[in-house]
Amino acid sequence: MIRGIYIIGLPGSHRKSISEYLKNWLDWKIIDLQEEVERKLHKTIIEVIQENKLKEFEEEQERLMLGNIFAGEIFISSDIIPKPEIIEKLKNNGIIPIYLSYSRQSLERELEKSQEPHTILRIHPYEDYEKEIELASELLIKVPTEGFSDKEIALMIVRSLKGEYDLIFSNNDKVYSGINSFHYIEEILDYEGFINALFITYKRHFLINFKWVFDVIKKSSFEPYVFFIPEKEEIKELEFVKKIWHEIINLKIRKNTAIVGMGGGSCLDLVGFSASTFRRGFPFVSIPTTFISQIDASIGGRNSLHYIGNKNILGTIYYPRFILIDPVFILSYDDTKFLYSLSDAVRYGLLFDESILDFLEREANKIKLKYLPTIDSLVRKCALHKLNVSYLDPYGWSQLRPLEFGNTIAYLIQETLHLDYQRALTKSIYLILKFLSSQNILKDKKIFEKVIGIFDNYGLEYKLENGDIEKLYKKCNLDEIEIFGIETYKSPIPLRINKDDFFRSLES
Repeated sequence: MIRGIYIIGLPGSHRKSISEYLKNWLDWKIIDLQEEVERKLHKTIIEVIQENKLKEFEEEQERLMLGNIFAGEIFISSDIIPKPEIIEKLKNNGIIPIYLSYSRQSLERELEKSQEPHTILRIHPYEDYEKEIELASELLIKVPTEGFSDKEIALMIVRSLKGEYDLIFSNNDKVYSGINSFHYIEEILDYEGFINALFITYKRHFLINFKWVFDVIKKSSFEPYVFFIPEKEEIKELEFVKKIWHEIINLKIRKNTAIVGMGGGSCLDLVGFSASTFRRGFPFVSIPTTFISQIDASIGGRNSLHYIGNKNILGTIYYPRFILIDPVFILSYDDTKFLYSLSDAVRYGLLFDESILDFLEREANKIKLKYLPTIDSLVRKCALHKLNVSYLDPYGWSQLRPLEFGNTIAYLIQETLHLDYQRALTKSIYLILKFLSSQNILKDKKIFEKVIGIFDNYGLEYKLENGDIEKLYKKCNLDEIEIFGIETYKSPIPLRINKDDFFRSLES
């Protein structure tokens, strides 16, 4: 049983800031050994060494560690590395020892940045630390740090914890889901009949997830083919489809090898389209890594590309062999983009299940911290709605149409005001609810206030600047705007609103 983590890092290794991420994501308690022992002895670590009382410090540190082995502990090492036998005792009691592996040059740069002139490295040289770490090296999980942010390092530490997964849906879409379920991708691929895989993904994703899990944590011999793509929206073009086709041809891959897309919605669209159009359909697997792709873009077999400046105009309906949803991927996602992507969950609450809005209200603090069990629950709540609707309407002719709610205006805002999709959708939902409220056709008049309260609580900008409505009106080339909804307003029939009436109502 894993009870906690022991983070060992030398001065300048960012061990505290990395631990803060873990505290938020896991809701575990931090015990800073150096602070606690210094408080107990009424001396700083440097004073302890200068007064030759290192043994006293080590004994107190040992008592503190072994006396606090409870579920959900994050021990932050002091500047004194404990002896291997102490680390082994911790490990035997369910505490995973993690070593933040920095080069000497990196540590010196970090210490210079933080202006710590009295660092212990002046009296306890780096070479001595290296010897102490070497003695315990077989007991430690060494986390690479060079070129990675504190958040990415923290994610790799989370990846060192036990994984779990279950099958949550099996119809048109087959979905495995769970925290650290990515640990089991090799076993699931084997169970599904594949002998190998071609991963199409972003290089950084591959390094901090696949390489770390399979080379270091699992020490697996699993070595799939890999093809890296740029992390940007512009990959949804035929140019990149051709590159993937050429890669499959060059590798002489057969249909017992899965094409695995691991990334956000753009990556999954590209991989799904490429697989669906190669050899009359090639088996592929979808591993969504962003919040929106986990609850929406990866589900329903829809794969679209841009063409000659037109968004999502080319497309296929082709289902992956399975989808693997792991909320741990979301941890490395930009915090602001993640919060704005919650607007997609708001849309699900408006369309299908108001309890999702209640969940967003009630669990706001945990969601903002990306507390993993809460994120996992929210993803499942939303994904199951999309899965059920997609199963009933695989071609999007009826039940799926409400999921277009907000998209027309969002794409208009995106193109006119040059905002990313998440921000545009937030503003779009606000404008539509404002219109429906002004026309007195909302089912529940309080729903508008509820959504505004959620946007405010998460710090999302939803109002438009002066003059933006006029810009949108001029840019809009539609005579009518369709608004789809199920639970939002009094009739399930799509509303068709005259363009002039819609924008005029928003000017006040």
